[in-house]
Amino acid sequence: MNFCASGTFLLAFSYASKKLILPIAGGLDAIARALVMIPLNMIIVPFEFGMSFEKVWVLMLPVYIPFNLIKGALNTAIFIAVWSLLTKRVPIRYPNLIE
Repeated sequence: MNFCASGTFLLAFSYASKKLILPIAGGLDAIARALVMIPLNMIIVPFEFGMSFEKVWVLMLPVYIPFNLIKGALNTAIFIAVWSLLTKRVPIRYPNLIE
């Protein structure tokens, strides 16, 4: 599940950061990650923990969705902090592919 969530984060962030400022792009990424995790939680959690689909559905709103939103927001905040530090200290040079 974490692999799919991280992939969603990278895809959404790379698309949104080109068009929006970094914190807004990060917020949209946290929401996109939570939306992708809803069906993944419905599929994987019953098999992993032996719970019924009904129990997972009942716990979706009070437990799983807030957890995924908080986790997405924290990951985004850490990513933006590290990214801003790296871009200030390490010059990013893109090679000229067309010569």
